[in-house]
Amino acid sequence: MATAVPSVAIVVPAHNREREITDALDSLAAQDAGLGGVAAVYLADDCSSDATVRVARERWRLDVPFRVIQPATNQGTYANANHAISALRAYDWLLFLHDDDVACPTWTRVMLDRIRSCPPSVATISSSWNLLHQDGTIEPGEQRGPRQDEIVTGTPASVRGTLLRGCWWHFSGSAIRTAAYDAIGPFDPALPQCADWDWIIRCQERRWDVLYVPESLINYRQHAATVSSRSFRVHRDLREQLLLVNRYRSFLEPGDALGLHARVAGALARRCVSAVLKGRPAAAANAVALAPAVVSSLVRGSGRHDAPPPASKLSD
Repeated sequence: MATAVPSVAIVVPAHNREREITDALDSLAAQDAGLGGVAAVYLADDCSSDATVRVARERWRLDVPFRVIQPATNQGTYANANHAISALRAYDWLLFLHDDDVACPTWTRVMLDRIRSCPPSVATISSSWNLLHQDGTIEPGEQRGPRQDEIVTGTPASVRGTLLRGCWWHFSGSAIRTAAYDAIGPFDPALPQCADWDWIIRCQERRWDVLYVPESLINYRQHAATVSSRSFRVHRDLREQLLLVNRYRSFLEPGDALGLHARVAGALARRCVSAVLKGRPAAAANAVALAPAVVSSLVRGSGRHDAPPPASKLSD
């Protein structure tokens, strides 16, 4: 158990969210225990071209300092996150909330409690999340109750498990120990859909542990402008999954790679049929065009020349 009280800041990565940013900031103001223990809140604005920064500054009313940091030019989601973490490494921990997500009232209380009590082997803390749909309805996530936490240890077996299971770690709502980020390395900006999955695999590969809190502590907004929705239309998520399978293929057991490629092929087939039925010929064509790459990836492996970013590279 750590004895010193760690320094913690909240980071809200943002880009062109003048309409949604108020919901995110209001959810911080509505935390049931306030923001005691949080040194400052940072809007990590990725050079927005709208009024995101002005709206955010006008909305903030708490005594906790509110500051804006920006890269020199627009970077993209994960490069912007790298820039923010590099700029704020003086803090022991950083808590992240995306600009269009909403923190549940217990978020900071639960996360600060875990930050203060977790062992030094823990690199990051993540929780479950609810899905906030466009019509305002909420699809509940996991809610096992208090103190049902799990520590996922950093081992080759956990790397294999994360490859097979998919990305169970969620960047928005997470806490990251800055010293661990220095050791693990930055998010890979070449993977706009799967950079979080790649980062948590590297976390486990480099023997850092992950604390998972099985309570839904944020509402994750679903809408057409999200990175996930955009990548889904061009199947970029599946392309990146193939890359990760081959990037970490040495952790897989015989037959695992075949099963993972079969999963991608099945998803492509379903998307192709759905696109045809919905009259979306471009999406169907994209699915057909990716099929040979699935076979090639299985036979030869596509990740041999695409290594993850080194731990020494801490900015983009």
